[in-house]
Amino acid sequence: MEEKPNNPNSRLDLEVYIMGEMKYEFISFLGECYKENFCETLSWGNFRRFQLTLIGKKNWINIYFILLKNEMTAHVLINTFKKYEKRNSTLIIYNFHDQKTKKAAETLQEALIFERNKFYEGILNDNSIKKNLKKLSEDITELKADVDINTLKKNLKYLVDNEHTLIHKIGISPNQTNKKTKNVKKNDSSCACYEIDSPIFYLEESEKSVFNEIVNFIITDHFSKLSVQEKEYEQFLKVIVDYSKLKSLGETPTGKKQQAGSSLLNYVFKSIDWMILFYILVCFYNFLIN
Repeated sequence: MEEKPNNPNSRLDLEVYIMGEMKYEFISFLGECYKENFCETLSWGNFRRFQLTLIGKKNWINIYFILLKNEMTAHVLINTFKKYEKRNSTLIIYNFHDQKTKKAAETLQEALIFERNKFYEGILNDNSIKKNLKKLSEDITELKADVDINTLKKNLKYLVDNEHTLIHKIGISPNQTNKKTKNVKKNDSSCACYEIDSPIFYLEESEKSVFNEIVNFIITDHFSKLSVQEKEYEQFLKVIVDYSKLKSLGETPTGKKQQAGSSLLNYVFKSIDWMILFYILVCFYNFLIN
């Protein structure tokens, strides 16, 4: 993860894990609304990874959405990828209007918290912290010896606290005409089922929210776990506003670049087509003469 809050021209990379019965509907929403700014970047084994790029005037954000094909192996994420130490959020997506999927989301959340508690059991005990601090001070000479243990425990409380975790349930109100699919939809805007400003999300059963508010929440929650003040990362929150303004004007930075790139590409392809046609005509002419 790369983040430089004090740099006025900076980039933020975040990893977000998506689970729940409506995860593919959520991916469809992103594919329809963000089109060229959203794509699948990596799929291997039990994992699929998608990338959403939001570009503002000076800063930009990459959000990598990672899906598990088999959520029964979620313990692999906790034990192997150390996603909690990296402050990576997990969003459990469920159908807000379906009690069954809501209950399944709650069960999945409990299972993830159970796996997390099992893995981090005893990590914030005084003896464990003192032992780890001693080892760190021996390995890293720059580490100050007078580290406040209570502050450290407070900052790492989310590793053992069931109230302030990195696991969040997100309700979604799916479009009835939109069938659940495992493919990323990239329809034309004229036939898209979703709009960027559609208030179809319910964060922890709160009021209706638009996707921008979900991104705001993820960024704020991420930096709060790092004990970073809002003034130090507010430029990333502004990216979301800048992107929405440019999008409404049809002037997203990536859109301009892609348009220019597309024109050049079309010119190259047409040139190749003409060269092939010319070659065929020459060969046919030689054939007739011979």
